[in-house]
Amino acid sequence: MAPDQLLSDRLLTSREKSWARSAIALAERRAYLFGRDSQKRESASRQDARRDCAMA
Repeated sequence: MAPDQLLSDRLLTSREKSWARSAIALAERRAYLFGRDSQKRESASRQDARRDCAMA
């Protein structure tokens, strides 16, 4: 279910809607950054593995 649909299903004050949208945006940003960081770690570990194989 889309976040905006969740917000429209209930009668919320504008302040509550604003807070909820901010919380959703923050959660999406954290998820994006975490995903990007984990991809960097995977890439680095692959490079380490290649380096180890080249040295062997």
